[in-house]
Amino acid sequence: VQRAEPVVIYLPGWRKPTSGARNFAQLPPAARRYIRLIETRLSLPVSMISAGRDRRQLIIRRPAF
Repeated sequence: VQRAEPVVIYLPGWRKPTSGARNFAQLPPAARRYIRLIETRLSLPVSMISAGRDRRQLIIRRPAF
């Protein structure tokens, strides 16, 4: 039986709301670092980021990966 071992990484959060962001550059710096960490750890680009509940708050990007 193979067992998975969790990897816990603590990152600083962000207090600024993301709801006004319309592109990746407008996200808080800590949020951008979080997305980049996910991309690095998974070796996959993150192409969609939800910045809120509304469909207009979906950030679609083509990461430089």
